[in-house]
Formats: sequence, C-alpha cells, structure tokens
Amino acid sequence: MIANTSNLFYFIFLNCLHFRINFHFGSVSWVVKGELTMFIQRFLKRKRQFHHILDGYIFIMLLRKLLGASFFSLMWSRDKVVATFSYLGFVSFNVWYSLYFWSMYNVFIADQTILRILFETKIRQYGDLVENIVITAYVVYTMWKISYDLSGSTEHIKQIMEIDAEIEKLGERIDYSKSATLSLFVLISHFVVCFIRVFVVCISMGNRKASLHYSKLFQITFSDSLSFTVTNYFCTYLYALRDRYKRINRVLKGLGTRSDKDLFVRNKNLINVYRMEDRHVCKKINACGKVYSMLFKASETANDKFGFALLLTMFVWLILTVLYLYYFMEATAAGLFHDVQRYINFLVYVSWQIIFAVAIISSAIYFCENIVKEAKLTSYLVHTIISDTWDMSVKEEALRLSIQIVHQTPKFTARGLFIVEYELLLEGARSVLTFLVILLQFVTQKN
Repeated sequence: MIANTSNLFYFIFLNCLHFRINFHFGSVSWVVKGELTMFIQRFLKRKRQFHHILDGYIFIMLLRKLLGASFFSLMWSRDKVVATFSYLGFVSFNVWYSLYFWSMYNVFIADQTILRILFETKIRQYGDLVENIVITAYVVYTMWKISYDLSGSTEHIKQIMEIDAEIEKLGERIDYSKSATLSLFVLISHFVVCFIRVFVVCISMGNRKASLHYSKLFQITFSDSLSFTVTNYFCTYLYALRDRYKRINRVLKGLGTRSDKDLFVRNKNLINVYRMEDRHVCKKINACGKVYSMLFKASETANDKFGFALLLTMFVWLILTVLYLYYFMEATAAGLFHDVQRYINFLVYVSWQIIFAVAIISSAIYFCENIVKEAKLTSYLVHTIISDTWDMSVKEEALRLSIQIVHQTPKFTARGLFIVEYELLLEGARSVLTFLVILLQFVTQKN
C-alpha cells in the first residue's frame, strides 16, 4: 500500500515539474506555456529599463505563481493597476495543494514521523499530532489569504506607485532595477531554503533513509516554503516602504544643508534670492509632508493586509519552537548523547526547526523596526531645519510637518494585539520558557 502511494506521489511530482498535467481541460497546458513565454518576453523587453515597481517585482510574481501562491497577475494598464486571472498560478495551486493534502492524508493514516525515528519521545505520537494539526490549520488559512486575498489586491501596489510619483516630483529618481535584483534574490533564496530543508532531513536520517516517509518530507518542506512565502511577502512590502522613507529623509537632509540654494545663486537681487529660496523650501517641505502622510497610510494598509497572517505565523512557529526545545531537552536528559552519531543527527533535525522559526519571527520584527527607525529620523531632520537660520515661513512649515510626524509615526501590530518590535523577542522567549516548563512538569507528573 505504502509502496504504491510512493510511486503515485513520484509520478504526480515529476509530471508537475515538467508541466505535463492536463486535468482534461485541453487548452490549459498551452495557456500555461503562453504565460511563461509572455513572462520571458516581458523580462527581456524590460531588462535594460524598469518603469515601475511591478517591473521590478517580476521574479517575485513568477515565484508566487509557480508556488501556487497567486491566482492573479498584477499589471499596469491604462494608468492603473489591474489584477488578471493567472492560469499558471491556478494550475500550480491545484497541483501543490493536492499533493500537500494527499501527503497529509498519508501522514495521518500511516502515523508517519521523522522525529520518532530519531528518538522515541515520552509524549509519543501526540507531539506529531499537535504539529500536524497546527500546520494544517495554517496551510488552510494561507490557501485563501495568499493565493486569493493578497494576490488579487491592488491597493498596496497602487499606494506604492502613487508615492513614487510624488517622490519623483521632489527630484528623487527611483531605480527599479534594485527591486528586480531583490526579487531575484528572493526567488533564489526560496529554492535554497527548500533545498536546505530536504538536505537537513536526509542528513538527519543517516543510515535510516529506508525508513524515510516521502509524504512527511513533502509536508514539512511545503509548510516551511509557505511560511517563507508569507514572510517574504510582508518583508518585501516593508522594504519598499523603508526605501521611500529614506528618500524623504534624503530630500530633507538636502534642505538642511542648503544644497538647494545653488538653484538661485545667479539672481542679482539678494532679497529676491532669499524669498525664492524660502518659497522653494516651503514647497518641498509641504511635499515631503504629503508623501509622509501617504507612507503612513501605506503602513496602515500593511497592518490591515498582513496583521492576522503575521500573528498566525508567529503563533505557529512559537508552538513548534516549544515542542522542539522539549524534544531536545528530553533527548539530552535521556542520555541520547551516548550514541554520538544518532545524537548529532537528532540535533541537526531539531536545530533547523528552531533556527528557521527564530529566523521567520526575527526577520518580520527587523523590517518593522527599521521602518520605524527611518520614520523617526525624519523628525530629527525636520528639527534640524527648524533650528537653522531660516525664514519664519520655513520654520512654520517645518513645525507643521513636525506635528504631523508626531501623529503619523508608523506602528506595526499583529492585528492590534501587540506591537511588532524588538521587545517582542524577549516576550516570545519568556512565553517559550513558560510553556516549556509547563510541558516538562506535565510529562514528569504523568510518568
């Protein structure tokens, strides 16, 4: 039975890789090929010049379609962002999620496990059961959230493009080729993470590879891939916002050093020079305030769009961190280290799970903190302008921007329950230790 299941799994997997799955739709395979061809043509056409952020994110959008994380393609058409249905994303979605739920079915029915092959824990199959239930609930939620809700939303991309238009009016040229480099890095890093996950499992099994359940391997690799997709979706958007905050600060820093004064040095009337300069500076400060307000609105959109997904991601990986820390402590206390090779294999498997969990949570917190730090720097630059020897009209305009910054400093939350900041790492560590102690006491008392 299991041998037939493995053969069926490999058959479907290989067909998926070569895009030979027809699903009896006739023309679907041709549409998918046409979509891939269109992507290559678009990339070659825009290789030398990227006109907007959608051009820069071309690799990220392709990655999401290949992973089934996007039903829609976002395109710039007639001065607006439109979402069009993606056959490639639809086919990938059905293939990958069908494979996942088929693998999940095999895992539940056959009680497949990797950890209990390495070490027979006292909580037996219940640890794997908790892990499977939590991950499955997370996958079911992200099926809708990423593939449909986020991929079909044009609001956050539209806001970025409107902000870019205002920034360009300030004289700041945005190089979207850097966004393309970032999207290529995300594409490569995603496949690297999946490869490392499979490699870690194979290394951990050692000479027990015959006992490796491929359904379980696919299940944990897919869930890691999905968590990585959610996190890079969120972090990529925050990276774009941080870059826009930096550009505002660059403009304000130029005003503080009077770099814009050179535009008027040829005017022979000194009074008119200063008046024109003050008027020019006031307009720039006002424009910076407008962009700052738009960025604050974009950060609120990030809270609305990603808040619950971020909360659920952190919750899932905190639970898994508690579980795998318990496995580590139990195995060490049981003297597994006397069998050195087996203990090393066990540590490799458990360490990856814990490190990956910490990396997922820390990366989200890092990008949130960086945006807040950059936004607070704006306040410092504005007060530098106020304290400089400027006309009263310039000081009044800078004061208005300063008051605006007080009320519009970005704050990122997990659906309003808590603020995503570095202090959250300390709170998370406390929570992990607390639940770990409770779990250890429960198991000890039971025995």
